[in-house]
Amino acid sequence: MDLSDEILAALGCLVLRYDDAAHFAVKGVPPEWVRQHAPLLLRQADVHVLTLIELFPALETALADLGSLWINTRDRSKELGEWVESDVEGKELHLKASLLTIHDIRLLMLSSVDEQTIDVIRRARASILKKR
Repeated sequence: MDLSDEILAALGCLVLRYDDAAHFAVKGVPPEWVRQHAPLLLRQADVHVLTLIELFPALETALADLGSLWINTRDRSKELGEWVESDVEGKELHLKASLLTIHDIRLLMLSSVDEQTIDVIRRARASILKKR
């Protein structure tokens, strides 16, 4: 097991490598939130994009045209945004997604958003709403 895989898992980051057949392969060690929210990802060698959308419905729009998302992104990253998913018990899971291309290797990175960041976002929203 690679130390960088363990670091990414400890930081709450799931790394998925994309191939041209609309499949993702889980790379490294999946973080704890994956075991709780999407255990299917732990049992499959690769995951079709539609299965990923079933697990994370908010990704549907972002992943609708993956090919165009990776055009001209060599050695770059692109933020796809943040959203909230609910697990089977109704517990909220705050996630963010990014695309990363390194030497023609295309990665989708899903990571959990920590409580401190969530609190800052909530306070900012409340402040904006108060000013209206």
